[in-house]
Amino acid sequence: MKTSAYFIDDAPLQILFFDKDSNSGRNFFNTGLGTAWFDYDLHLIGELAEAIEFLQPVQKNRRALDLLFISNTVWFEGGEQLVTHIRASQDLAKLPIYCVASCSHKLIVNEANCTNMDWRQATNCDLYAKHAAQPFEPNLQAGHPAHLHGVLCGNNINEEVTNIINTMNEYWFNTK
Repeated sequence: MKTSAYFIDDAPLQILFFDKDSNSGRNFFNTGLGTAWFDYDLHLIGELAEAIEFLQPVQKNRRALDLLFISNTVWFEGGEQLVTHIRASQDLAKLPIYCVASCSHKLIVNEANCTNMDWRQATNCDLYAKHAAQPFEPNLQAGHPAHLHGVLCGNNINEEVTNIINTMNEYWFNTK
């Protein structure tokens, strides 16, 4: 568990981010979750085949995947298919998976600053974020074949870090 310095000798957390735009994925991670852990390998993957291959049985000297993020921009281009594939796998069925939703406002505005509270208030970011999350509400149900543990954006990442860590703890200690 990489939230403690006592486990410094463990292999780094394995985090996969499925997004066609690796810069956007890295920026989201570095401004939000990248500060939650001190030892992780972030794998930015933009192709469905590459993501599925990454999920193959763990090879020697490689830690199993701990967390998966999928951008809403690739959800209908293989993201939902990937999650359905994972949920059908006995070994990965409970893997923590979160959708990272870029709202339409962020995509339109050139200099979106989702982590800035003043910018979010001035641009009514909460409303746009809620609209971006709506299509994924059915996926939040535990029995959905493409079940997601949550929908994240720069607007709610601070509140969700604890939930993500709790979901990871449950995955580590209750499924292995």
